[in-house]
Amino acid sequence: MCSRKLFIPAILAIACACVHAEDQAADWHGILLLGAGIGPQYEGSDKYEAMPLFVGNFSRGNLYMGLEDGTFRANLLDSSSYELGPLLSFDSGRDAEDIDNEAVAALGTIDSAVEAGVFSAVSWSLSEQSRMRIAAEYLQDTGRVYEGWRGKLTAGYTRNLAEGATVNVEASIGVVSDNYADTFYSVSQSGANASGLHRFDASGGVDSIGLAVVMSYPLDEHYGLFGVVAWEHLLGDVADSPIVADAGDPDQAMLGIGIGYLY
Repeated sequence: MCSRKLFIPAILAIACACVHAEDQAADWHGILLLGAGIGPQYEGSDKYEAMPLFVGNFSRGNLYMGLEDGTFRANLLDSSSYELGPLLSFDSGRDAEDIDNEAVAALGTIDSAVEAGVFSAVSWSLSEQSRMRIAAEYLQDTGRVYEGWRGKLTAGYTRNLAEGATVNVEASIGVVSDNYADTFYSVSQSGANASGLHRFDASGGVDSIGLAVVMSYPLDEHYGLFGVVAWEHLLGDVADSPIVADAGDPDQAMLGIGIGYLY
């Protein structure tokens, strides 16, 4: 039940774009990424575990659709500078049986959720070898798990290096609704009695800032390697919650490596 939504959708989407740098024609093309990584068991955890990484991305010109480790997105704009489209995501929640921390496990299970939303992005070339991209996304709970929303704003810089290698550096800021923060980070009186953590009422707002570096290196016309290093710092009531401050860590990290196939 490794927490991925802090890192994976944005980072591996970048890796998709970086595995191979050749120009795309009007025909459909695809990229598959398979890898492994290590990350926190859940948002705010200080316990880490291994996780598989998977991305499938299919494009025709500037149009694309992709599955990024539980998040589906589709760009509906045939533009080299702008992106806009729907998002559909699966949030695995927090399964008490998979948590090593006994205090957090005592708070009980938070069910998985299906989220729907929208994303947009604008990008432009800085030079023949570099490009900037600013993106925003919004996701809303479609059921009754947390009955709220979460969003993220990112700014990324991509640079082409020697021998076809690519590096991307991305900064991000996350924001969550009151209901999201309350579901995942509040501790009720009954929860406090069961866990030993103190009672806490969490409110939404800016909940995180992050930095990620993705590198890729082509092996031949079809195959390439990629690596991911990411860090995120939790803020506000999310960081102040005893789930994080007492039983976890506001600093979250993720490492991952893998291989990509372009066809």
